Amino acid sequence: MMHHVIGSQPIDRSHMDERPEKAIFTIAPVGACCNLACSYCYHADIRHRTRAFDVMSEEILTNVIATTVNSARVVQYTWHGGEPLLAGQDFFSRVAKFQERFASTEGTKVINHIQTNLTLLSKKMAKWLKHYDFQLSTSLDGPREFHDRLRRFPNGRGTFDVVMDKLRLCQDVGLPYGVICVVSQINADYPETVYSFLTEAAPYGFDFSICSDRLGSSTFIPSSRQLLHFFKRAFDLWYGEFDGRIPVRTFVGIIERLLGGSPSDCTFAQHGCGIITGIDRDGTVYPCARFLGVPDFALGKVKSQGIDTILMQPKVVATRKNLSLPSSKCTSCRWFFLCGGGCRFENWFAQSHSNGRNPWCTFRQDLFSHIVRAISSTVEEMVQSIEQEDIPRLKGQDGVEGSHLKNGKRRVRVRLPYKSQALF
Repeated sequence: MMHHVIGSQPIDRSHMDERPEKAIFTIAPVGACCNLACSYCYHADIRHRTRAFDVMSEEILTNVIATTVNSARVVQYTWHGGEPLLAGQDFFSRVAKFQERFASTEGTKVINHIQTNLTLLSKKMAKWLKHYDFQLSTSLDGPREFHDRLRRFPNGRGTFDVVMDKLRLCQDVGLPYGVICVVSQINADYPETVYSFLTEAAPYGFDFSICSDRLGSSTFIPSSRQLLHFFKRAFDLWYGEFDGRIPVRTFVGIIERLLGGSPSDCTFAQHGCGIITGIDRDGTVYPCARFLGVPDFALGKVKSQGIDTILMQPKVVATRKNLSLPSSKCTSCRWFFLCGGGCRFENWFAQSHSNGRNPWCTFRQDLFSHIVRAISSTVEEMVQSIEQEDIPRLKGQDGVEGSHLKNGKRRVRVRLPYKSQALF
């Protein structure tokens, strides 16, 4: 078992620590290589240019860990792809070893997160991941009839049965997992079916991602109308339960932000990709993993210099700053405080390939309005209950907690309808 650095609760020395609060490094240890052939893969253009399968070298991995592991109070490594488990268990054993070796600052918390299609997960590796506190998330697009339409092996066979078997394996060994459901034209018209399925298949939490394509030619991208219908209905189902069973990251993040909290997702952050850095298997550094393979956003190579040195170069600082700046249309929008300007990659892609506006701008505005109306209605009902002195008493970790008197006046404590920690 590793000592206090990996996946533990650090000593609070924040008053002495001038490092940033958090840094996220999204690393593709095998680049865009993958054992699946999903129809909507947004790295398909890179994968088609990749001639050989290769794993990040030990030299590059050592340099990456050594120059990042002390860069913030909380350092998160998100192992992405392609399919990161193609790198093998020995690779991740080296990851843990190097993090242990180079994490020299007391109070640093290191988080490892693997985004995987799950098909390569063995029982041995699942136990190893649990032992070393690696977080895990996978993709599941709803029931078989939706999932297998787009998520297939190269021979055309659907992956649903394999993924469900691996989820049961995770449950058997006690390894929590998160699920990301890609909303596409295939499942966008069936929010009730998809949501109901995910509440059973993803008891630790899930989220929705919108199907997108770097080439701008995907036939599976849903319309704004479909998206709004899907997300509004899914939110109503989730919010209506109000029992805190399962967090849905997008909804959690929106409500927390409305109540004054910090954005939980980079696509809602005003600083955009500010705390995120993407690293390809050959050591090329990008503003985030969405830019992998885009030459204009290659910031440098780890093989010749450390990431800390690369990120401090004036040209790189300027590039990241310019990328993070929202447009004037965004900053003048009434929802900017909540939206943050959207995904910076999608903004750049829209400016480069279409009309320059984030494709999901109107959808987001309408969804925010819907959520605010729902929350306002809840508050109004609570106020009426208070006036009638008919306060609901719900038991559990979350939800409305019963009222009591303080200084002769009735006080109501309210918590949000979800657990505070999601596995993403």
